[in-house]
Amino acid sequence: MHTTLSTILPEVLTSVVNFSNKSAVVYSNVTDFDIDPITLKKNGKKEFIYNQKNTNETVPLVPKNPTFYNNPLYTSYDWSDLNNLTKIVNYNYVNNFFSIGGEIQSTKTYKRDVSTDELKLISSTDYTYSVLKYYTRPENYVFNINKSPFSPYPPLAGYLLSSYYTATTNPAYNKNSDSNSMQFIYYGGKSVLSKTVLKTVTNKEYDIAENVTSNAVTNYFYDNLQHCYLTRTETLNSKNELIKSKLYYPADLLSAGIQQPIEMQKLIDKNIIDEPIKTETYLNTVKTSESNTKYEESTSTGMVLQPKEIHVTKGITNTYPFSDQNKKITYTLYDSDLTNGKGNVLEIKKPNGVYSSTIWGYNKAQPIAQIENITYNSIPSSLITNAQTASNTGTESDLLSALTALRNDPALSSAMITTYTYKPLVGISTITDPNGITIYNEYDSANRLVYVKDNNKNIIKSFCYNFQGQIADCGITISPYTYTYMNKEKKVTFIKNNCASGSIGTSVTYTVPLGKYTSNISQAAADAQAQNEIDLNGQNNANSLGTCTFSNTQLTVYFYKNNCTTGKYGSRVAYTVAAGKYTSTNSQANADSQAQAEANTNGQANANSVGTCDTYRSVAKSGTFTRNNCPDGSGTSVIYTVPAGKYTSNVSQANADSQAQGDVATNGQAYANINGICTE
Repeated sequence: MHTTLSTILPEVLTSVVNFSNKSAVVYSNVTDFDIDPITLKKNGKKEFIYNQKNTNETVPLVPKNPTFYNNPLYTSYDWSDLNNLTKIVNYNYVNNFFSIGGEIQSTKTYKRDVSTDELKLISSTDYTYSVLKYYTRPENYVFNINKSPFSPYPPLAGYLLSSYYTATTNPAYNKNSDSNSMQFIYYGGKSVLSKTVLKTVTNKEYDIAENVTSNAVTNYFYDNLQHCYLTRTETLNSKNELIKSKLYYPADLLSAGIQQPIEMQKLIDKNIIDEPIKTETYLNTVKTSESNTKYEESTSTGMVLQPKEIHVTKGITNTYPFSDQNKKITYTLYDSDLTNGKGNVLEIKKPNGVYSSTIWGYNKAQPIAQIENITYNSIPSSLITNAQTASNTGTESDLLSALTALRNDPALSSAMITTYTYKPLVGISTITDPNGITIYNEYDSANRLVYVKDNNKNIIKSFCYNFQGQIADCGITISPYTYTYMNKEKKVTFIKNNCASGSIGTSVTYTVPLGKYTSNISQAAADAQAQNEIDLNGQNNANSLGTCTFSNTQLTVYFYKNNCTTGKYGSRVAYTVAAGKYTSTNSQANADSQAQAEANTNGQANANSVGTCDTYRSVAKSGTFTRNNCPDGSGTSVIYTVPAGKYTSNVSQANADSQAQGDVATNGQAYANINGICTE
């Protein structure tokens, strides 16, 4: 069993932020301990350090000798008659302009050294940030110079200027005797509207002596200040290799005018601008891959602009113009109920032609079933409706019953089904895998995960929460034999073996994940359960998910160079398509036809490019050969002929003719053994 203890250090509290007259406690350090529930030893810990404060406000200092302007930029009141004021506001701007940061500054991971029982640093991650400043706006501030008219700043602050009272409409003024008036001053400042973004991430790993063994630094760039989204990352790893990625957003692709201008403009019009459409990766300066999303507005997308295909290429090849060869994922069906369906993806098609369908429940907010190897419209509609209704209005027991009925329906016998239930607004409550094995999650009254239980509802993980100094008590008694061994991850590759003659099945890997099976007997017993599942399901899974392919046989076609000048003869050039270059899931003939199509398309051009224009061409040559491979009796004679002009030469007529004669000598007997007849 595994127990996690999360500890928040109270001594790091430095600020209390006001939200609608209610305070939120802000911490800059949080430590998460991994504690063995039996020995109570700390197996490890992870420290999180956060920025606590971030403000972009610039507030002016109060001037001790302010310059006053004509009414209404200042107003005076008799301090003793405050009941006549219509409103009194406390402008305590130092607190008012406090704002929360909260960005992660660093994490440190420690693991227990079993030889010393000390926690040793094994890895760390440090983060730095920068501010993308793009707008500064003026702000007006108002404050009273004094807290009381009896405590003025010398010499004038706190009193009205005599110039105000010397006006013809006012009586003479003696500043030394005025103790009734206070001043409220308007003063200009500024507020900076900006965006804090990640600048660098530094990952380090350490040895047992806590010396750095690897150091990788990733830099983040925001090159387009029109949208201020991440446009590049560059990581220098411990091998001194620079790994780069470039991200392109709708506005970038539209301004470049290189792909989907109509779709990109629609995304911008709908303010869908923060998701990268295209991503490129590089190793040093060499492009290694590219990923691109094709958008479409069609019946399958519910007549709403949605991602339709994901295209991926390796090396320097571009993904646009889009082609089926580079298509990795196709979103074949969306929920057309945009009001309640939220544009959820109902069905995708993978590169191997396998479909994956999703049923959405809890008012279409959460996936409740993931079904492999079947189209969405092939799922009986009553099964979908029953599961969705149970998730919307029923109990968890109702939903589990509906999902069990879906799993056991004959129409889905060839599908692999994973189902989920949830505690609304909290988290996943159950996960049932394609083999019907269920994992249960249980939460406490504060909606925190406390137990993870196996298919038999035995506790396999527990989580305890307390502040530093409190006793770590999960409130349960744990037997050291409740859970002992879990299977190791096991992968076995099977080849689809139910293909038609002449075709070859693809390979499919069947995986049993770590910890799916447990045993309190031995590690071998847990692993044996995993192997048993593979033995039962592996080949059937390959036969279900794999594909059958036919490969073309080698094809050689001869072409004569036909672009020589008058009096010259083009040489003969062989164009060969290697075996296995083309495949087909339909038939051998289809695979061979692809090879023939390539030869027809490229053969003549290749001959014209690499062939020679010669002065001499061979005359016809022939020879008579007798079949000599008959098992009994003798074979008939066959004439093998090399037609005139098959060979050319720039040396002499004799040289061209000798090539033809050599052809007769080399191939004549083999020709007779194939075409001659055996006689008794």
